[in-house]
Amino acid sequence: MIMYNTIDRKSGRTKLFMVGNTISRVNPYLVDWNLLPIVRKQKQGDIDVVTFHNETNDVKVAIEYCKSSGGKQMSIGSASSMIEKGDWQSEPQPHLPKSKKCYNVAFRFVFLFKEFKFLCELLYDKDDAEKLCWFIYPKYTDIKPNTFVISDKINISPFWQRDIYNVNINEKIKRLFQTFRENIIFYSDDLTGTDFKQSIDFEIRR
Repeated sequence: MIMYNTIDRKSGRTKLFMVGNTISRVNPYLVDWNLLPIVRKQKQGDIDVVTFHNETNDVKVAIEYCKSSGGKQMSIGSASSMIEKGDWQSEPQPHLPKSKKCYNVAFRFVFLFKEFKFLCELLYDKDDAEKLCWFIYPKYTDIKPNTFVISDKINISPFWQRDIYNVNINEKIKRLFQTFRENIIFYSDDLTGTDFKQSIDFEIRR
């Protein structure tokens, strides 16, 4: 940004092209410029234009999720879709051992880190209520009032907490969050799990 403003000298005429691979959506530019909501919904080939207003003029930013170039590739294994198709880079993540229909929801709350929103549910097996697990998937809607939120954002509401393992609500919920352990956490898909682990600022306990 310093280099750009030095070159442009407040004229607003200099075009800037930023090109990168689809490595991680947890990116400071996407967060600072509020582009993450757009990028998360884009399909390959989409081009969205956003206008930013400042003191001197309007700045238009075009965000393109390029299509795959096609052709033959020699990649194999888990990275092939990233290399050949331009998919966002992700690591294999644990998925629910059964269909979600086999579980009931005991508790639900929201994670909000680096503008990424995730809905997290504590599930118990319909056939065995003693078997608990946590299920995490993306949340695209607004957070409703009085929703329990674990976040890196500051909020005076008692429903907003920062440390999942040390919440200041009551002992019952605090004990509940102590079960948030790596071996019983599952994700809706690999990209969701990768985004979650890259955006949170706490270490998941084993």
